[in-house]
Amino acid sequence: MLSTPDSTLVAVGITKASGNFEVKGLKAGKYILKVQFVGYQTEVIPNIVLTEGQKLTVGLISLSPVQRLLEEIKVSGQRASNYNKIDK
Repeated sequence: MLSTPDSTLVAVGITKASGNFEVKGLKAGKYILKVQFVGYQTEVIPNIVLTEGQKLTVGLISLSPVQRLLEEIKVSGQRASNYNKIDK
């Protein structure tokens, strides 16, 4: 959760296995909800207004996968010229 108008980070939450999450300890005010996960496009929900003691349900938030094309990577190496083996 980010506070408005300066987008200061004020709280974080982590989803449960079911995908549900809860953010506690927020004071009354205006907020921006930012939802992100690696490999998915970030979702931003602006203009969330909380009153004192209010519980808010934001509903279903769907994140879209981000497809990124990676450039080719070449891995090369050399075999060691000396190889020490322990005698048994």
